[in-house]
Formats: sequence, structure tokens, C-alpha cells
Amino acid sequence: MITSAIARLRGGGTLVEAFEEQSSRRFATHRITVERLIAMFEQRRLPDESPAQVLEAARGVTAAAVLSDELGCQVVPCLEAVLTAYRQMRLMQNLRSQACAVPKATVGLLSALPAVTVALGELLGAGPLAFLIGSPRGVVCLTLGGCCYAAGLAWMRALLKGSGL
Repeated sequence: MITSAIARLRGGGTLVEAFEEQSSRRFATHRITVERLIAMFEQRRLPDESPAQVLEAARGVTAAAVLSDELGCQVVPCLEAVLTAYRQMRLMQNLRSQACAVPKATVGLLSALPAVTVALGELLGAGPLAFLIGSPRGVVCLTLGGCCYAAGLAWMRALLKGSGL
């Protein structure tokens, strides 16, 4: 939307006209507001775009409009700066998700490992379930292992959440 607004401005339109053309309705006043832009951007938001990105883009376009109105500068270079910042934000999101893809897959594999180990032990006839459930030492091992397993999953979730994913 920002790119097409820049093209409309270069073609001789106003900022309000540039965004009205992309909206399904006309603006009541000739002012760009964050709320209007958020509503417009939300209508055309891509599935991998977050509401936070929509908010930042709307704030940037509104700031460009206010800057242009108050200082009298051209709005196109300001919108190009907003577009560049938005593209960098999207690139950062993509790089972050790529960087965490392998750790997430590893967590998934390691999360299933205890159940797979017990199942393979049963298939081989070692009887791990009989030991884990049938003896006091087995119950202690099962309880201690379950606590460590839960703590490890919580820790990994906190690490991945701390990285912004």
C-alpha cells in the first residue's frame, strides 16, 4: 500500500487521495490518522505480517504526513524512509524465524525421545514400563525424569519466547 501511495504521489495526487484510492470508503476529513491507516492496513495484511508491524507502518506513514504538513517538505522521501524501515523490520522477522527453525525442530525431536525410548525398550522385551511403574526405584526415576523433562521444556519455551518467537 505504501508503494502504491508513493506512485500516486509521484503522479500528482495528494497523500489523502493516495490512501483513499486503496480504501473501500472515502475519508470524512482530509487528514491521515493512525486509526484509519491501521484499519486499511489490516484489510490488506499478509498472513505472515503481525499486528505490531501494521501498527508500526501506520505510525510511520502518519509521522510522514504530519512532518510534511508541518514543515512543508515533500512527503515522498518520508514515505520511502518508512517503506525502507518496514522492509528492514520484515527482513529481521524472517531472519529471526530462520535462525530459530533448527532449535525448534531439535526441541520437537528431543521432546518425543523419552516416549520413543520406552516404546523401543518394550519392543525389545526389556520391560521399562514394568520397572518404572512396578518398583519404588522405578517410580522415583519416573518422577525425577518427568520433573527434569518438564523443567527442560519450560526452559526451552522461555528461551524461544525471549528471542521474540
